Amino acid sequence: IKIKARQTLSFTINPVTTTTPEPVYGNSVSSVVADSTHLLFLDSTNSLTSIDANNNVSTVFAGQALFSAKWASPSVGLARDSNNNIYVINNNAVSPLGLPFSATQSSTISYDISRSNQVYVSNGKDIYLGDTAGKFKKIYTSSKTVVSISASINKVSAIEIANRNTG
Repeated sequence: IKIKARQTLSFTINPVTTTTPEPVYGNSVSSVVADSTHLLFLDSTNSLTSIDANNNVSTVFAGQALFSAKWASPSVGLARDSNNNIYVINNNAVSPLGLPFSATQSSTISYDISRSNQVYVSNGKDIYLGDTAGKFKKIYTSSKTVVSISASINKVSAIEIANRNTG
C-alpha cells in the first residue's frame, strides 16, 4: 500500500467466521487458563469462575475471596486468598493446601506450580518443594526475603529483595 497526500483509502475486512461459540464474559478477569472445553479464571468478585464451550458461566468456588491463581494445566492449579491461605484446584474442586509453615495475613508468601504438578511455596526466606497433597521438604534458605518464585519441572527461580542499609 502506498499512501499519498490528500488520498482516502477504504478497505473491507471480512472477519473469519468461527465454527464454535467463543466464550464472552462482561467483567474483568485474572489468572486465566483454558482448554478446548472451558475457561477458568478469577472474576471481579474474586470467585473462581468457569465458562464452557456453550458460553455457560458458573461459579466454581466462592467460599473465600481468591486474589491470585497459578496453573499447571486447565484442571490443576493453586490459588491464594487475602489471608495467604493456599488452595488446590483439582478438576474444579477447591480444597486447602497444607503448608509446611504457618501463614498469616502479614506473611510474605510466594507460590507456584509446575506443569508436572510440583508445588513450590515460600514463606519469606525458605523455599519448599512439595505436591498438591501437602507433602513438602525445605530445599533452600535465602539470606534475603523471597518475594516471588517461578516453577519449572524440577527447577524454581526466586526473586529476592536486596538488604538495604538504612543507617
